[in-house]
Amino acid sequence: ISYTQNSGIPSQIRFWNVSSQAWSGEQLANDTVNGTGGTEKLYNKVCTAPNRREAVIITTPNQAVSVKPTFSAQIFNGTGIVENSNFSVDAAPITPANARMIGCAYEEQSKRAIVVWAADATADNFNYTIWNGTSWSAVGKAIDPDPATEEYTIRLVPNPRSNETLFVT
Repeated sequence: ISYTQNSGIPSQIRFWNVSSQAWSGEQLANDTVNGTGGTEKLYNKVCTAPNRREAVIITTPNQAVSVKPTFSAQIFNGTGIVENSNFSVDAAPITPANARMIGCAYEEQSKRAIVVWAADATADNFNYTIWNGTSWSAVGKAIDPDPATEEYTIRLVPNPRSNETLFVT
């Protein structure tokens, strides 16, 4: 799980150990702006792989005062964080109004993780990247089918019988 205890405190991460039937100690989520530990987070999202001990942990910092609008996608491999990548939001800082404009899910057949996020302040365009178990793909572009509407949340729903994933805003 990933959570923020209080305003101004960085996100904490804890993992359930099936063997010992106990939670791990708290670990600081990687800071998307300054490195490990650090800034207050607005939103945390965790997506788990359907066939292995792996999870994508997304954290978004409170960037109303931040220098660059980024979020972090971290990979947990069952024992710790093995990959941490920062992705940019092109036009505006991440604020409480748009912090949930990031979604993730694992494809059911290939078991790859997909992360989708709003590429601009009006959420008219979206970016995505795919984790193949080893590395992130280059960032791709997706177009909003209804650019006249401003969305505030993203949900990805994988089809259990294919690699198709429904993208809902």
